[in-house]
Amino acid sequence: MESVNIKDATVVIVALDNSEKLHLICDVLTRVITNARVIIKVDKFKEKDDLTEEFPNYEILVGTEQMARGMVDSVLKCEV
Repeated sequence: MESVNIKDATVVIVALDNSEKLHLICDVLTRVITNARVIIKVDKFKEKDDLTEEFPNYEILVGTEQMARGMVDSVLKCEV
């Protein structure tokens, strides 16, 4: 993480399918990043609940929910 100057980031987005690695990265981010907005993409609502409890300052999104919301928005705008 140091090689990409993550300490200087204003926003960090993490999107992994491996929940164990995702959890490890979140742990590291809590020690490395102090002022950045952290956005985490997960695949299941259970993962979101677990991570929200442990990392309450992170914004955690469920990928399938965001995809569905985007599709509905596109349909409503007739952009499909």
